[in-house]
Amino acid sequence: KGAIVDGKWTPGANPSNPTQLPDTADASHDLHLYVSSPCPFAHSVWMAKELKNTSQFKLILTSPVQGEEGWNFDASHPDTLLGKNHLHQVYSEGDPHYTGTSSVPLLFDATSNSLASNTTVELMNLADQFGSNKDVSLFPQQKEIRDFLGGLVQKTNYSVIFHKTDEEAAKGLEPIHQFLGELDAKLNDQKFTFGNEITAADIRLFAVLMRYQLHCVGTVAPARSVKDFPNVWRLIKDVYNTGNIKSTVFQDEIRDWFFSKMNVQPGPNSTTIDFSS
Repeated sequence: KGAIVDGKWTPGANPSNPTQLPDTADASHDLHLYVSSPCPFAHSVWMAKELKNTSQFKLILTSPVQGEEGWNFDASHPDTLLGKNHLHQVYSEGDPHYTGTSSVPLLFDATSNSLASNTTVELMNLADQFGSNKDVSLFPQQKEIRDFLGGLVQKTNYSVIFHKTDEEAAKGLEPIHQFLGELDAKLNDQKFTFGNEITAADIRLFAVLMRYQLHCVGTVAPARSVKDFPNVWRLIKDVYNTGNIKSTVFQDEIRDWFFSKMNVQPGPNSTTIDFSS
């Protein structure tokens, strides 16, 4: 663990006043989007890029395995823009005095050699604005969707249930099960979270809930399958089959990264997801 302090990787650091990036970009500039397949935040932006056909964002994938210095690059996942070995070096290239985490997603502006944004919602919004697919609007209700996304992490935080007794895990899962039940009831009358058209809310839900299914179900005994909530499961399958989203899903990488990070062995009934069932 560590972070970047004044442009330098610092093991064990946890800066309290990180650098705030502008969260804006010029569509005419040479823009490069750094993502990693296991990260649900980066995956959400990647899906938004694919769905909206945001060609301005040139994709660069980090290795799905984090090292001692965070996200890094390897022979199979090279930094095709700057040739760096670690993502924190990309941050320091864009801002020699940057302080904060070396996180994905990251949008790098190669025209100005600067950091544009590493905020998931803002990057999804930029992908929506810049994308050529005008048949899809990811933020048709800006405030409502942003409010929904703002509360999603808290409602679906399942990392706290690992290394617990079944009783403790069951208590930790109560908010998630309640959220799934409420969402399932809401979806009785509509196809997606905010009506019958896919939005940013559904993309983020997919990123979170498919990981819940991969990480928890079959490993943590009290965890209920998303398939127990038929309308939610239908939504997950619909998102997966929309546009080119399925090309962004790497289930083994998602599972391996999480179980390694949490120091947990997958349960005997833990499996990858069959989106056709």
